[in-house]
Amino acid sequence: MTKFDRYNLPVLEGTTCNLHGSKYYIVLVCYNVFSQISIMQKHQESTRISVPFGPYEYKCLPFGLSNRPFSFQRLMDIVLKNLVGTEFLFYLEDVTIISRSVQNFAQKVEHM
Repeated sequence: MTKFDRYNLPVLEGTTCNLHGSKYYIVLVCYNVFSQISIMQKHQESTRISVPFGPYEYKCLPFGLSNRPFSFQRLMDIVLKNLVGTEFLFYLEDVTIISRSVQNFAQKVEHM
């Protein structure tokens, strides 16, 4: 049985409004980012599937879980908590770096 995560995802229209006034931005698409998020050992049992050689439990977040987007959004909000919404915007697998000046923009990209 799935226990649904009720973590709020950003509204796309609200996220794009944060671009107003910025001259420079870059969008980074994080391919396969979900498969790089580890699952706590106590929760791996809930990902169990049957395969010909026996049961298999995922150690990283697999495709098809309903809570994947919420888990990634929560992780990004924790990792970049002070920068989300002002310098970095996240929407599912996309990371947008924004800046009003080229010097500030170069510093942000360099530190990524």
